[in-house]
Amino acid sequence: RNFLLKVETDLQYLAKTNLSQERLALFAKQKTSQVWEAYSDVHSGKLPLYKEITVIDANGNEQINIRNGKITPENQLRNVRSPENTTYLVEDYFVKTRDLPPGEIYVSRLTGFYISEPEHLQGFANPEEAIRNTKIHYDGVIRFATPLYTDGKFSGMVTLGLDQRHLMEFTQHVLPLSTEKVSFPIYNSGNYAFMFDDEGWIITHPKLWDIRGVDKNGRWIKAYSADTPEDLIDGGFIPFNLDTAGFIHENYPIVSNAVRQKERGTVITKNVGGVSKIMSYAPILYEKGAFSRHGIFGGITVGAEIYGFNEPAQFVENEILTTLALVRNRLWWIVGIAIIITLVVSIILSHGFAKPIIHLTKVANQIANGSFKKRININREDEIGTLAVSFNDMADKLDQNRFQLLSTISELRSSKTETEKYANELEYQIKILQGIQRISNILGTTFNMNTVIRLILEHCINSIGFDRTILYLIDEQQQYLECTETHGFNAENEKYARRSRYHLERYDCIETRVVREGRIIYVEDFAHYPEATELDKKIYNFTKSNSFVYVPLKVKEKIIGILGADKVRSKNPITQTDINSLQILANQASRVIENTRLYQEVINQRNFVEDIISNMQNGVITINSNGRITSFNRAASKILQSGNPAMFNPNSQMSIETLSVIQEVKDRLFENGSYSNYNVKVETENGLKFLNILASLIKRNEPTNDGIIIIEDVTERKQLDDHVQQLERLASLGRFGASIAHEIRNPLTGVSLFLDNLHDRLAGQPDVANLVAKALEEIERLEKLTHEILVYTHPSAGELKLSNINDIISNVLGFIDTQFINNGIIVTKKLDEQLPDALINADRMRQALLNLFINAIQAMPDGGRLWVSTSLINKIPVLVQNAESIAANGWLKIRV
Repeated sequence: RNFLLKVETDLQYLAKTNLSQERLALFAKQKTSQVWEAYSDVHSGKLPLYKEITVIDANGNEQINIRNGKITPENQLRNVRSPENTTYLVEDYFVKTRDLPPGEIYVSRLTGFYISEPEHLQGFANPEEAIRNTKIHYDGVIRFATPLYTDGKFSGMVTLGLDQRHLMEFTQHVLPLSTEKVSFPIYNSGNYAFMFDDEGWIITHPKLWDIRGVDKNGRWIKAYSADTPEDLIDGGFIPFNLDTAGFIHENYPIVSNAVRQKERGTVITKNVGGVSKIMSYAPILYEKGAFSRHGIFGGITVGAEIYGFNEPAQFVENEILTTLALVRNRLWWIVGIAIIITLVVSIILSHGFAKPIIHLTKVANQIANGSFKKRININREDEIGTLAVSFNDMADKLDQNRFQLLSTISELRSSKTETEKYANELEYQIKILQGIQRISNILGTTFNMNTVIRLILEHCINSIGFDRTILYLIDEQQQYLECTETHGFNAENEKYARRSRYHLERYDCIETRVVREGRIIYVEDFAHYPEATELDKKIYNFTKSNSFVYVPLKVKEKIIGILGADKVRSKNPITQTDINSLQILANQASRVIENTRLYQEVINQRNFVEDIISNMQNGVITINSNGRITSFNRAASKILQSGNPAMFNPNSQMSIETLSVIQEVKDRLFENGSYSNYNVKVETENGLKFLNILASLIKRNEPTNDGIIIIEDVTERKQLDDHVQQLERLASLGRFGASIAHEIRNPLTGVSLFLDNLHDRLAGQPDVANLVAKALEEIERLEKLTHEILVYTHPSAGELKLSNINDIISNVLGFIDTQFINNGIIVTKKLDEQLPDALINADRMRQALLNLFINAIQAMPDGGRLWVSTSLINKIPVLVQNAESIAANGWLKIRV
């Protein structure tokens, strides 16, 4: 972290200085750091910290470029706005830095050209031989950039490309299990360190082909996984990512996730070469640029082969065995010498020396056989006494050494026991972590709440070792604690447990106290539990659990439920480790349950929106940025085609004319950003339709926008409008006819009076009087016709009066009889002569019948037959079923 902060300091210094080629070149030469190199001999040298230093203007053009300490000629400067023009063909630091406020820094992840296994080894057997005989190294940088502002306006940026080889220095020379440093570690030994970023990608490693990179065309090489093709593995294109390396060892993804949680620890794993090792890991805290998501730059791991941990104990064991063998050999030598001395002295010396010598030999044999407490009791001042004293001293030292050896062995056994205990605990914790990981992965496979909860409870039993588990959740009103799921209960207990429902305020029991107080409650012996309430005792009578534990389920300090467990069948005690593991599981389960709830709510909201769109009367069509139709609702399919809307294919079942209209809408939409048109004529399989079409782009924070098209079928409305306009024209024509009839009636009245007077004067001329009488009849017919026209155009409100419907029908038919004849229509009347008079508005009935007969004439332009009948019915017509109560003895039925 300090190393990265120093790079930030250098970048901020440059941003505040006058940037020139000479100043930057001098800066690049001054900023160097020691790098160990291993060729034929081990030596170290100074290497520039920054592989590349650039100054870029506001349009992305490089103004200054210092590469590997040298000034780049002006004709080689690039425009880095486009990633393909950058050093490694994929860098987007210009776009990421351009929008930063003054003083902020963007930091990229490691970017460089990938080195495959053959390119690294170049024919050598292993990486250490290759590094000693070649000068190959990884070509890559971590880019630091900060924007430049002039008078508050963005004017460009300055960047530093940190050489990856300086990161290698942090891990390349570490030798686990030793305080010494090496120029390059031996990979096959398993004793080496490496660094990975916040996404799990390895960025320093003895094997350069494990480091992430792009090919010569700027394409990222995919991570080594269980699905990697054989040709890529054989070609050595296998960069390493801890998140996808679970097929090598399951602890790699665990280490990556733990580091992202800013945790440190130790796990047992193995490398790609199959070497088992113990690996310690720790996070590198850093939160700038691309690393702001997790707040870490990545992690450091130091691994050592497991056999190396056994070397000290093996060494002590070998030393003990060697010492014991030496002691045995010395004892046998002493015994042998003592026997020889005894034989020689027995010959040379007198019988007085034989007995003590025999005694000394006997004691020596007893000591050699394991009686280390035996001593020689000879009180003499001669050589035998001196030998006895020396022998006793030797026996004391031997006994002391034996005691020390036994103590060492005891300590080793104790250490072995502790190691096995630690290994068992570690295995237990790993099992817990694996279970937690499986629970975390539930969201990737199912969002069914019942399935999620059932898997959580199964894990409590299978991984932690409980016999029964139960989970309560608080209801939506935050009033009741309800049993949601159980596992491990028998049928009777499960039936009772599933009915459990406790009011959080009114009920005082262990379950509700866990929620109210937000703490773990562990009852070791319920019979002696002092805080037990009467409700607790009633619950105990059903559960029969004397020892149990409840932990709260918390999400952001909010309690959503509790998780309980016991060991009622095994009778094993609940340990603190069990409680801690249950708490860890509860924390993870809380997040999973809350995420599942949120997902279900999102799904419900999405379904609600989809239902609204699906059931809209207007058609809704969405298109993507390429103009392709991506979705449509039932109304759209119904408007644009015939048949089953569910089987509608918008790209194949629309008519050519409809497709051309939609294409025009899309073109205008992407050109202008919106579109609107009304009463658009479209010929479909159902005939001519009139459509109102509105369209607009859906604005998003993306380079491209999708579009939405709203289609309204206004065919019926258009037809109604046309019909209304036709009625208006007819009404105008009627008003015009009424005015003409009114003007004609006045002179007709005068002519009628004149002819009537003339008829009286010509009484003596019968022939002329008859002609005048006929003229009066014709004038009366004209007056009657004009009167009918005026009545038709100005109908009175009228009242219901007793009238004969047959007379009204005959009168109307007689009025338009000429039109029937001219159009070749034969009228057939079947009028019931027995019909009684009925309450009728005669004027309006006459007008309604006239409209019907005129419509009939228009419907039969080529002639035909018109039937008109009347009858008496007792059944109330449907049209007046819901009308106000009418007292009637029957109803007249007119059929046309």
